[in-house]
Formats: sequence, C-alpha cells, structure tokens
Amino acid sequence: MAALVRTRMHPVHREHRSLEDKLALLAPRLFRRLNAAVLRLPLSSRLRSTLIARALSSGLAAGTRLDYERLLAGCAPDYEIHVDYPGWAAIDMERVYYGTDGLRQLVEDLRSGFREVRWEPRELLDAGGSCFAVRLDSVGVGHGSGAETRQEQWHVYLAEHGLIRSQRVVSTEQEALAALRETASNAPEPAR
Repeated sequence: MAALVRTRMHPVHREHRSLEDKLALLAPRLFRRLNAAVLRLPLSSRLRSTLIARALSSGLAAGTRLDYERLLAGCAPDYEIHVDYPGWAAIDMERVYYGTDGLRQLVEDLRSGFREVRWEPRELLDAGGSCFAVRLDSVGVGHGSGAETRQEQWHVYLAEHGLIRSQRVVSTEQEALAALRETASNAPEPAR
C-alpha cells in the first residue's frame, strides 16, 4: 500500500432516501456497475474520493434510519463484518457477522442497548483499488437516561463487483492502517 488519500467527511442525516438510494433499489445492476467504475478510477482522482465518501455517507444514513432495504443493497450476499472493537463487547456483540442477515443482526444487537444509534462519518482513507476506510463517530442514545455516548471507530472496507464484500471495525487509526494493508494485499484487482 503505497499511498493514502484522506478526504474529510461530514455526517448526513437523511430521514428519506436520496436519489442515489433510489437508484440502488430501482436499478441495482446499474448501481453496482457505477460503483465498480468508481473503484477503477485512479487514487489521485478527486471524483473517486468524492463518490466513495458519498456512497459511504448514504449507506451509514440508511443504517441510522433502519432502512435495511437500502443498506443491504450496497452489500454482497456473502458480506461479512469482523468486530475487533472492544467498545462493543459490553453489548454482547458477536465477533463476526455473516451475510445480509448478519448485518441486520449487528444493527439490532447494537440497538438493543440504545434507543437510537447513528454513525457520523468524519474522514475517508482511500487506499486505492477496492480498499478504503472511514473514521466515524458511533453515537448511541440510552433507553432510559437519554444520555448520548460517542465513540470514535474505524471501519475498513473491501469492495468486489461494486458491492461491499467485507468490513472490519477497529479502535484506532493504527489498527485501521494495518487492516488496510492486510486487506489491500489480499484484494483482487477491480474488474474491468
């Protein structure tokens, strides 16, 4: 992994689907092809960074509003998420969730401890090809107390054929960089 491109991100709070959300659901094949094309753009491309950041923000907003149909539209059927984040151990989280049912279960497991959960992206680390990471704040609002907790996390992604294939949740930037190096060394070249 030679270089990284950092792009600042801002939280998106959408109560309704955006145009790109609707595209993902109405034309899933086109959605995947467009995503795959974005991942083939050079690492130096500002368009690449902007579109990856938008797609991540859109997916995180869908997760926040519990729009599973949209959230799952961006994930491969054999999607897996590895949770290496100690902050979630108190909620009795699994270490690995498999498939789209697993992603749904992860969100439900997180929500079992909170009245509201949302993810606020702060920064994209783009390693090029099909690997990237996002620094985000995971925000939970307690059921009884209404108290808000905020924890910084790093999510490392691998995409294949325009869909998220795997995701790893870690605590620090150093862990995210190590996971990006590992993911990048095992990642297939994006399809042409």
